[in-house]
Order: sequence, then structure tokens, then C-alpha cells
Amino acid sequence: LSQRFVQHFGYEYNYLTNDVDNNKKIGPLPPFLNTVLDKIKQKNIIPYLPDQLTINKYKPGAGIPEHVDTHSVFEDGLLSLSLQSSVIMEMRHPDGKHMPILLNRRSLLVLTDEARYIWSVTATVSLLERMII
Repeated sequence: LSQRFVQHFGYEYNYLTNDVDNNKKIGPLPPFLNTVLDKIKQKNIIPYLPDQLTINKYKPGAGIPEHVDTHSVFEDGLLSLSLQSSVIMEMRHPDGKHMPILLNRRSLLVLTDEARYIWSVTATVSLLERMII
């Protein structure tokens, strides 16, 4: 967490347990998200509207460690909106397959099913530099 600023909306996320307490609601999602949520609903991107939002702002040069997001707390359908800049996320499957994905600024990545629960994601500065060169 030292390489990023984190702000939660909806429920408080506990990084020690990788869980949320459904009894610890912070409050509603911020109104600035309404336009995005309306588009998600209109396009039927996922069958429900999110009730949890985590905003991560990474320091320049910081990467995202390889991980599979927590299974037990959230439903299928994880959305990642890249706001300030483009980034290359690398998806990795346990069988060794990997796939770099360019997320342009203002693009939405939707992970469901196997992509949500089996593939891991990472973003490193070296990966970004390799793709740009």
C-alpha cells in the first residue's frame, strides 16, 4: 500500500484479512460514479450494479503485484476503470499462458468467470517499458 493512495466507498476493505465486513458500510458510492454506473446498466455489462468501489492512485513507477482478487467477498464481475493514463495489464493463467492487455485511458476492463477467478493480473514498469519500446 505504500506505493499507492487508496480510497474505499461502499464497505471498508480490510487488507489484513482480504475481506469486507458487511456490517461496516462506509456509505453510498460517490455521485460522480452515476454516469459510469448508468452506462454499465444500459449495456448490461454485469447483471447487478456494484456496491463497492476502491480507487487506487499509483505513484509514478509503481506496479501492481501479481494477484487474483479475493473470491469470497465479491460476486463475479470485477470492473477496472483506467482513468488518468494507459497501462498494460498482464493476465497469467496457472498453466503458464499469459496475455498482455493494453488498457487505454478511460477504458473499462471487465473480468468474469475464469478471468475473474483463475487468471492472475499484474502490471509492472518493466512490462510497460517493453511494450512501448
